[in-house]
Amino acid sequence: VFAGLFAGLVSSFLTVPCDTVKTRVQTAPDADYATSPRLVASFADEPPSEIRDTVLAMMAQEGVVAFTKGWTGRVARVAPTMAITLLVYEQLQHAFGVVSEAPLLGPFL
Repeated sequence: VFAGLFAGLVSSFLTVPCDTVKTRVQTAPDADYATSPRLVASFADEPPSEIRDTVLAMMAQEGVVAFTKGWTGRVARVAPTMAITLLVYEQLQHAFGVVSEAPLLGPFL
């Protein structure tokens, strides 16, 4: 159970920044994050990239904290789900005889 909670916590922590950028790209109106003159000028030599524009705009407008928005809700959803998934997986292994040792829940029930 604790391994599943920890796995959910770590996976959420590592994936939230990418998921936040993805969500902003998907929900932003066209060129919403690249309207700052400073950002537009910085892309004069390179073709625009929605992801790069979004990341730079998030950093300029909101700082590093912008990449952690939604982390609490994601952990609240993912960590218990991972704990239950691993618990059920271990119990099914034991029920079908795939694992010969006693289930890990023994002392906790």
